[in-house]
Formats: sequence, structure tokens, C-alpha cells
Amino acid sequence: VMFIAGPDYTGRGIFTGYQSGSDDDTNINEAEVIIQGFLPEDDPARQRKKSNHEILEERVQRLIDNAITLDDSAVQPILFERDGDEEENTQSNTGDDEVEKSDKPRWFLPLLGLVTAACIILAIALPLSLRGKPDNSDTAASLSDGTCLPGAVDVRFEKTKSILSNITSPDLLDDESTAQGKAVRWIVCDDSISVQLLENQDPSTGILPKQKHGFRLSGASGEAQVTRRYILAAFYFSTSQVSPWEDSLNFLSPDLHECNWHRNYTVTNSPFEDFDPVGVFCGDEMKEDILLDDYQQPIASFNVSIRIPNGLNGLIPPEFGYLIDCRKIMLSNHISLTGQLPETMGNM
Repeated sequence: VMFIAGPDYTGRGIFTGYQSGSDDDTNINEAEVIIQGFLPEDDPARQRKKSNHEILEERVQRLIDNAITLDDSAVQPILFERDGDEEENTQSNTGDDEVEKSDKPRWFLPLLGLVTAACIILAIALPLSLRGKPDNSDTAASLSDGTCLPGAVDVRFEKTKSILSNITSPDLLDDESTAQGKAVRWIVCDDSISVQLLENQDPSTGILPKQKHGFRLSGASGEAQVTRRYILAAFYFSTSQVSPWEDSLNFLSPDLHECNWHRNYTVTNSPFEDFDPVGVFCGDEMKEDILLDDYQQPIASFNVSIRIPNGLNGLIPPEFGYLIDCRKIMLSNHISLTGQLPETMGNM
């Protein structure tokens, strides 16, 4: 049957009219179609009663839609009536779900993620923040372990590093495995002459007292003597790294002035007539005679002469070139000395 729109047709909702013999539409003859048209969508005549299965599917879908949201207020239990055992089972399952959710709060995982991220950031940032900062804790421990001369050991170490900063990098001084690191530790811990100068620095200016024997070029400052003794100590450690010298030649004698770091040898070809001092010896400022003993006498310069086989090995350290009061260097019969002369030798 074709539908022909009448004057009352609104264009919404399809409907079918039948011939009815009563007012309550109980005697409908479905074979006799009077008219077909459209009913409004909200007309009760259009609504069909849904089955329990369809209702369950719709509500399960609503539960899924609410569960994927991040808003806790959106997750609300949906209460609906069931017939018989189906309703009881559904309510039981809903209760189990709610218990499970209460056991595992929704904020737990985000909080765990934040804590983990914070730990990772600290693990990365802390080493970076410490990069480039000198760590003197090991140095302080090694200098204060009871083997050093008494006094403010850490203060002496820092003061000595500041005095030597123009000729040796702090990294070498902090590293006790290097010749420079060994030399500065000898100055601070074992060298009684340097320790006495360092312990008696002026508290307001930090200037060291004057040395007993000043030199013509470097002067009489305590800083000059600490520097000179450090350089000679670095020379000793640098040329004895593989094996020690056969004769120490009084090097690193803590109670002797550095002019006495030598031994007297008598040789026929000595340029000093009947004796030949081997090691460090100084010259008188007035006559430039050789000073073999440490006594009150102005010093002009000093020489380093080791011309006998004595087992020197390794490199001559660059600090050696800062011995500005050294006039002569004579090293021979040492086949284990390696490398080139440091460029700083031009300062002498």
C-alpha cells in the first residue's frame, strides 16, 4: 500500500492505521490497512519494549564508557532492576568491582609514576651538579691520618696549593700518584722547614715569614723557599718513579736547608779541585764560593750537579724550569732519563 501524505502529515514517524471494531484496538483486522504514515519519534506507540538482554548490553556499554574517563565522579554504580537470579548476580558482580576499586585507589599508579620520575631526575642531576667541583675529602683524610707533622694540616695544604698555583695545576697536586702530588704532601706533612713557615703565616695577610737564607733573584720570602723545596722534591719523585735513586744525596732531608742536599765526592777530574759535591750546592753571594754547610750567609745562586751513575729514571718535570736561582744543571751517566727537556727551562 502506498502512503499518500494528507493535510495533517508532519513528516515524522511512520505509522500504520487499521480497521478496528472497538475503541481499545482489541479487534484489529491487520489485513485491512486503512493508512500508513509517520509517527513522532517520541510517540509511545513507536516505542517497543526492550528485552532484558538488550538492557544489559546497554548498561554494560555505559559502564565501559564511564570507566575509561579520568574523572572519579564519572564512575558511578548504575543501579537497575533485574528479574530473578540475573538481577542478584549482576548486583553481586557490581559489589565485587567496587571492592576491587577500593583496594586499588586510582591515584596509586600516578603517584608511583611521580616518585619514580623524581628518583630518576635526582640520579641524573646529582652527579651533574657535582661535576667540576673538587672533592678534597680523600686528600684531607690522607693528610690527617696521623702521619703528618702536628698542626693545621688542611690549612697548610690549601696554603701550599695557593702558593704553587702558578706553576702546577691543582689537579696534579690533588693526585697523590703524581710526582707533584707526592712532592706537595712531603712539603705539608714531612718537611719541617716548610711546615714551620706555613704554620707561622700572618693571620691577617696570610704571608709567610722570611727564610733564613734569601737568594739574589727570588728573595728571602718564605713562599720562595717553599716553592724551591717543592720543585726539588718534584724533581726527585719524577726521576725515581720506576726505581729509587741509588743514593738519595740528602734529597728530601726535612731538617736540612736545600743547599745541603748533596754529598761530597773526591774525583780526579772534579772542576772543584779536591772535592766534587753531588746534588744541590749553593754559591756565596759575595765571592760565589761553594757553600757546603748551612750557615748564615747570603746566597747568590745554586747548582744541580749529578754526574755520577745514580739510577735516575723518568722525566724531568716542567716545574724544574721555575728554579730561577739555579745557575747550572749537570746531569750525566743516567741512561734511563727519558723525554725532552721541558720548555719551562727557558725561565732559568
